[in-house]
Amino acid sequence: ESARLASQVVGSSSLTHDDGVQIIDITNPRSPSAVSAIADDTDNFMRLDGASSIATITINSSTYALVASVGDAGVQIIDITEPSDPIAVSVAVDGSGFKKLSGARSITTMTIGSSHYALVASGIDRGVEIIDITNPNLPVTASDFSYTSTIDAESVIAITGLSTYALVVSSYNNGVQIVDITDLSSPTRVSNIIDGAGGYAELSGVRSITSTTIDSSTYALVAARTDNGVQIIRLQTPLTLDSTNPNYGYATTGDTLTVGFTIDDTIASHSAQFLIPAQTPSSEITHDESYLAMLTVPSTPVEDNATFSITALNSRGAGVIVSDSDYPKNVFIDTIGPRIALVGDANYNVYKDTQNPVILGAIVTDGDPEYSPSYTNTTSGDLDTSDVGSTVTYTYTADADTVGNAGTSVSRTVTVIDYKPFNVTSLTVSSNNSVNNSYAKVGDKITIIINTDGLVEDVLGTILDDANFTSSKHS
Repeated sequence: ESARLASQVVGSSSLTHDDGVQIIDITNPRSPSAVSAIADDTDNFMRLDGASSIATITINSSTYALVASVGDAGVQIIDITEPSDPIAVSVAVDGSGFKKLSGARSITTMTIGSSHYALVASGIDRGVEIIDITNPNLPVTASDFSYTSTIDAESVIAITGLSTYALVVSSYNNGVQIVDITDLSSPTRVSNIIDGAGGYAELSGVRSITSTTIDSSTYALVAARTDNGVQIIRLQTPLTLDSTNPNYGYATTGDTLTVGFTIDDTIASHSAQFLIPAQTPSSEITHDESYLAMLTVPSTPVEDNATFSITALNSRGAGVIVSDSDYPKNVFIDTIGPRIALVGDANYNVYKDTQNPVILGAIVTDGDPEYSPSYTNTTSGDLDTSDVGSTVTYTYTADADTVGNAGTSVSRTVTVIDYKPFNVTSLTVSSNNSVNNSYAKVGDKITIIINTDGLVEDVLGTILDDANFTSSKHS
């Protein structure tokens, strides 16, 4: 059993012409032994042509190997829980729901909460594909990104913490692109490290990157083929702004806002001001070069981005002044629910026997630019237009906003009333006299046509006191 656990470290032969994976038992590093081998196009392994990189991850007590394939433009997922009997589980293929797997050169994994992901650097597609592998049997795309700074992407790693970052090395650009992937739906470039700039001298022809943590500091180590060297980079956390609200980028009453950053010196003095509005942080924490300020959102009515201004200085009075304008993504403070208002009057009349009466609705407004105004309509019964005097009440309730603030409600009462009074819009008098219809002789018929703007129930009248008066009603 101990040998099985130790063999979780999986090695690839790195000889792409073998198109496969060799699993080696290194329980005794002085005497490694071959456990099993996997070859492309055998036993349902279909994406191992030019196997270029491998990573492992444990999901629900099972251990998986993920192999990036240059030749097959994809990823092969393998269950290696029993190292002597690896099983092909699934594949992710460029063009089948995935857009950045052509020329897949490097793969790594990360876990955020209960979700598991694979990050694949692709040279031909010039970027990174992020794959959700929470269900290894059904990998799906979570996000992807591509920039000019990731052309010929060679390798990628993920750094997790308050925020999550992908570090991508590009042999074309001789540098490292740092991307904030905290919000997987919207990757954002943070910084770009280039060979020959800012003191970085060993990044020409970068091929591979890894990371390590020493005394709470995080470092990236980059291997550069052209420079025949290694560049060590200290990763200083850029400005981060976050909220405890489960909806990324939002906060409401009772949520805690956190803003933090790291500088390359010891912080000697500091001050902070959150404006939500004119509220000060509930606590501030400093430790060596790190700074953290927190605020619990009050119940003050507000629908706007969080604003803040923070000053951090060293013992010589030098340092940084940061504000919300320095952060590419903000947190939207929303303590007010959506509002709803009626279109038209609250008391609404419908005339008897009206077919398909039009009942005006309502309008919803909210300060959140991402909120899609909508409402729910409930009625106290069915509208019967044949029943004069009957009423129906319509209640419109605005749907809750992104953070769950309940919307307001309004009501309208609709009453069925009798036919409306009408006006005569035109009147014509004529006869059927064959010579002149403006005249009539004995036996001729005189016709009066009256047009109205309402429904006519009956017609009563006389012409020259003639008892033979008849009438007909038309729509």
